Amino acid sequence: MDIVEESMSKSIFFKFLFFILIFKTITINAQLDLEHWFSPIYLQNNHTITSITLNLSTPSSNPVEIKVFDANNNIIKNELISNSSPLVYTLPLSVYLASKYEGMRPIKKGFHVSGSSSFYASVKLNFDGGKNTELITSKGKTAIGNLFYSVNAPYQSFSKKDNINFQSNIIATKDNTKIKISGYSPKITFADGKKYPDGIEINLNKGESYCLVTTKADNSNNDPVLDYLYWDSFVGSKIESDKPIAITSGNFEGNYFFEKGGKILIDQSVPVKSIGSEYYIRKGFASIDWEVEGALIVSTENNNKIYLNGSSTPSFTLNEGDFKILKSTDFKDEGIFAKSEKPIYFYQFSAGNNHNEKLILYPYLTPTMAFVPPLDSTLPNTIGTINDIEKIDQFSLDNLVHVLAYKPSNILINTQNHTSFLDISGSTDWKYLTVKNLKGDINLSSENSIIMGVIGGFETEKRTGSFSGYYTGYSNDPYILVNGNCIQEVVTLQLSNIDFETFQWQLNNVDIPGASASSFTPTQEGNYTCIVSYSGFTFKTSSVEVKNCNYTITDISIANYCGEANYKPSFSAPNENIPISKIEILTQPNNGLASITDNNLIIKANQNYSGSDRVIIKLTSTIGITEIQKIDYNISQNPIADLLGNIDPKVVNNQTYIYNLEDAIVNYNNESFKFYENRDDVDTNNPIQTDIRNYETSLNKIYVLITNASGCSIIKEIILNKPTIIDSDTLLLPNVFTPNNDGVNDYFDFSKLTDVSDLKLRIFDRFGKEVYQFKPGTSYKWDGKSNSGISFPSNTYWVLYQFYDPKLNITISKTQWLLLKND
Repeated sequence: MDIVEESMSKSIFFKFLFFILIFKTITINAQLDLEHWFSPIYLQNNHTITSITLNLSTPSSNPVEIKVFDANNNIIKNELISNSSPLVYTLPLSVYLASKYEGMRPIKKGFHVSGSSSFYASVKLNFDGGKNTELITSKGKTAIGNLFYSVNAPYQSFSKKDNINFQSNIIATKDNTKIKISGYSPKITFADGKKYPDGIEINLNKGESYCLVTTKADNSNNDPVLDYLYWDSFVGSKIESDKPIAITSGNFEGNYFFEKGGKILIDQSVPVKSIGSEYYIRKGFASIDWEVEGALIVSTENNNKIYLNGSSTPSFTLNEGDFKILKSTDFKDEGIFAKSEKPIYFYQFSAGNNHNEKLILYPYLTPTMAFVPPLDSTLPNTIGTINDIEKIDQFSLDNLVHVLAYKPSNILINTQNHTSFLDISGSTDWKYLTVKNLKGDINLSSENSIIMGVIGGFETEKRTGSFSGYYTGYSNDPYILVNGNCIQEVVTLQLSNIDFETFQWQLNNVDIPGASASSFTPTQEGNYTCIVSYSGFTFKTSSVEVKNCNYTITDISIANYCGEANYKPSFSAPNENIPISKIEILTQPNNGLASITDNNLIIKANQNYSGSDRVIIKLTSTIGITEIQKIDYNISQNPIADLLGNIDPKVVNNQTYIYNLEDAIVNYNNESFKFYENRDDVDTNNPIQTDIRNYETSLNKIYVLITNASGCSIIKEIILNKPTIIDSDTLLLPNVFTPNNDGVNDYFDFSKLTDVSDLKLRIFDRFGKEVYQFKPGTSYKWDGKSNSGISFPSNTYWVLYQFYDPKLNITISKTQWLLLKND
């Protein structure tokens, strides 16, 4: 059951608050940018390093100066580029590659690039003479932020492979950056040979990096199935920082589809603020049934329902940090359209090439992995110039270019115009176009938003290289956002992009003393600009004009609020009794959004904002009187209230249930928690008086009042689970079945587990490939077939199941072999 949440009247406590943004922000990949940050790649085993090149290009016909900085902020390359003269620069290996001895500690590796005007940047990797290749596309400053989840190709095999790893490589953009990593299994051993069950905390200075790495070789000591499951918990690990960081995540090597050995599967990620909830991919070169084509979803929030290919019912639900691999059964017309209720990371798995026709040649497939940008109708309608789209080093790769377009009538690729597009299952507005084997420098344009994905590879008896990546056309060049119409409204100027070293505001091209923040409140009319500095360059914004108001404004101060502010405006004296026929919002708050409902002013603040603000409204009466008011208010944020929606008892004895109510508290966050038996007790402030750590009750739910330091409070409901008592020692499942439709033993029957709590059951073949997963609400039987109805061959399979034992207050995990005989 979902958590029930209430707001309280101010007479008891304060009102509930939730937050949304008001300033316009760019949340999609701004790959065309003034600055790009690249964390290093962790190299675990010996590989022949053929080439690592930095590729820089720009749509500008005028020369753009670029500078490449190493981790010590030294310039290692200074060059001019233009749309007719891109740069391919061979990176020094000492700058970009981290050795196996440099994992799990701060190192001086990685680099960043800046330019006098915006440009594209990517790194192309070529190892082992073309056997391991990949493309890492920079997302510009959209790639830097404070909250990430690690995205890596899950390892889908039981076997121990020394060359397989997970890595998330972090680079700091500011000095004294504090980083916290959590959300993985405490059983994981990292590349330094240590376990960190309480999380990892590190400090980095500008340009320093940290390679967060765990290897399969260090996590293969116990039960092969259980090792396999806990090690994969690295995928979805939470990475938080107090200052902006950039992350490149993936595997070198990685293996998600049981191919012999592993490949480099890696791309630059983006923070949670820059992901979305609607995505589409087209497959690469391989047949879908080979399970090389697919996708990986990582959820950033709990109870996140995911819908595939336009389905009206969710295909599955993920919690925070959970992941799901999409494979052959998830494709529709060789594509996957995914939509989620809450933000998700979405990465594509694809084959860069495939000239083989026999399964015995699996090793020659060319897997690759790429971050996929969310569909966004506000994206620009141009992309380019992208240089040498088909090349990795001296190799020219076969490629597929998939163009996703919003309501297109034509798409121009260089000089070739395209007017025929195909539908996307699940979307009525987005279409796609696929072009094969483009070469050289590429420019795209359409009348509406476009996204370009490229998948490439080559395949011979000796080489199996591949790459994939996505491009969009947004520029992150800063511009001035204006909140307010004139000086007397207390107009605020805010930069659209604040990731710069210094700021200097100007009035009529003259520096304003002390105006050195990312926002400014003018007191004089005139033309305002801002000069920002970054990595050896400065950039001056276009000017905006601010004027004095040509109308009178009445200042009104209203009460302090927790939660949503709800205020009923009226004319000021002596007209306070005149009826209002219309209320208009002239200027929104700086840190929130205001609306009018039934002549009430409703104000919702931005997430995490507390403090003073204002909103400008205009009142009109039925007799023509008007008044413009500046409403000043103070608002405090609601408690975080990080609670579980339900808890299990700590002791069960003869249907007596004893709970530790504090088990419901995930994080205290400097908030206080009071527990109540019913809703009326909250109103009368009559909390539970007995020991809440040993609370014996027959109730099915209790209530919690959470209060923060600002005095704001909310109420949440906690469900008290009452699991059925089962002797786990008697839960022995059959170990053989014969699904030959003779009416005898045709199913693997695990109905003994019907009454257990939190059942998770999965079945794998001998190579570690998952062939079945129990879903709540379905039958407690398996017929030995795949989701598409194909019968699995006679063989031995591995069953893993786990459930909660309320008597012991632990999760029980069991494994067993299962013989499937079709004969």
